[in-house]
Amino acid sequence: LLEVALEIMQSIAQTDLESRYWLTCSGLLNSLLFMIGESHITARTLQLGLQNAGILLSDLKPSTLSRFESSAKEELLQRVVAILCTQRTFIRKLIANISDDCDDYGESFVFPHDEGRVRDVAAEMLFNIFTLLLVYGRDIGTTHFNDALMLNDVAGSHMSVATACSALLDIYSDDETSSRVPTNPDDRSFYFDVQLPTVKSYLMEGLTKSLKQAIKSDSKTAAEGLIERLQLPRTCLVLCRSEKLAEPAFRLFEDVVLSLSIDFVGKLILCDRVALVTLFDLVTGQANKVPDVAYSKQTFAKLLGNLAKAGLLPEAVSNFGVRSHAIAALSAAMLVNEGEENIDDGEDSIQRICLESLAIVLCGKENEVILTPVESRTLASVIGKVLSSTVLNRFFTQASLEATINDATVDFQLNRDAICQSAEARLLCAMAHSPESLGVLSKVGGLEAIGLIAHEGEIKAVEAIQKACDADPKLVVDVDAHLSIMDALIGAEDKISSSTDANLCDVLLKCLRIVTTLSVNEDTRDSI
Repeated sequence: LLEVALEIMQSIAQTDLESRYWLTCSGLLNSLLFMIGESHITARTLQLGLQNAGILLSDLKPSTLSRFESSAKEELLQRVVAILCTQRTFIRKLIANISDDCDDYGESFVFPHDEGRVRDVAAEMLFNIFTLLLVYGRDIGTTHFNDALMLNDVAGSHMSVATACSALLDIYSDDETSSRVPTNPDDRSFYFDVQLPTVKSYLMEGLTKSLKQAIKSDSKTAAEGLIERLQLPRTCLVLCRSEKLAEPAFRLFEDVVLSLSIDFVGKLILCDRVALVTLFDLVTGQANKVPDVAYSKQTFAKLLGNLAKAGLLPEAVSNFGVRSHAIAALSAAMLVNEGEENIDDGEDSIQRICLESLAIVLCGKENEVILTPVESRTLASVIGKVLSSTVLNRFFTQASLEATINDATVDFQLNRDAICQSAEARLLCAMAHSPESLGVLSKVGGLEAIGLIAHEGEIKAVEAIQKACDADPKLVVDVDAHLSIMDALIGAEDKISSSTDANLCDVLLKCLRIVTTLSVNEDTRDSI
């Protein structure tokens, strides 16, 4: 008898819009959902019940609602929302059908013949229910959505919730060819502009909360397994470039992905070219749609820095052939604060993190920065000025400190060595080894900075001055770099008899060659 009644109801529902409106507002929809959720019924009755519910719920879309008077439309929507707010068991039973690992939501449905359709029917109905609760239900609808989804009343259910959220996010794709996408222009626009981003945003929030809880519990291993299967870091990074989903995607990335070990995160990001390139772009702000762009850029920069320090970044850059992309992105990120002449020394500074990361990426064997002529000229043009200014400022600050303290018993050599071994100093010296970049560096204070580094007897700086001397001796004298070379020569000569430093002989010989070249050149002889 129940099956006959449902068949009659289905016939009425398929008649016209007014009939469906009457079925919804008369209380039959509420009774139908309660019967499916709470009662033990036959598979055939279940199938008929879900079909009827699907017809009534899928009817609530712009193209249909526009046929109602404003007051009647509002009344219909609020009645349906009120009904759904009382149907937690029914909604949870639908969610139980989304994945085999969602048992905490209750018993799943079984159709008599076509079992493969159960998941599709449940997903479609959930999408319509979530839309009604989240779009039209306002705060109370959101509360009941979370009550049904998050299983706060079921202990140890974090992984079930995470699995359900991830499965639904996978089903509700942005694919425009999906059968779920409406053909009506108004419905289609509503689907992509409102329905899909709203539902996915709340599902991502549910995924964030559940995975955070799982990671803190004894389910951490299972949570990491799910994160790896979902390729969650890649997905979050890509979605941070989405106008509508960037905010929940970034929250998921920050709260979940970045709470894991750098080795685990690195394994997932650095095995995927798209993820790596997207990370570089987000650091520069390119296509970064996260509302707080400045904070997100700093967060992404810190991740890059940690990947670089862990020794994971250079290999990935090499394997995927994205060295040029890395140079462009990290260089651009150093210039985010327009008007800043120096790079902040603070560990949390985006510029400092990107500078250190760039130096690590460009390092070859024996920790030496290796640059091609094209790379040297590009870097000299883009960041040569800020690197030169930073090195000069650090030396001037150190000189001021030494003059202020003026105590012969204090050894400041460690401070000066730190400047010489800094990322900015090493990059400058590497750039200057290329004749293509010398002209650029000479105009932005690069040779002055390298001269101060050479003064401390750094072999790479001395070699850079020698390159400049071979190209144009006058360049060296014009910035007083010859004085630094002569001081370095004297310093090396004083130390060579008592030091075991193998570089001292090289420094001594190269300084002598520079002085000799300058001495025999008509334009520079008088200065020497």
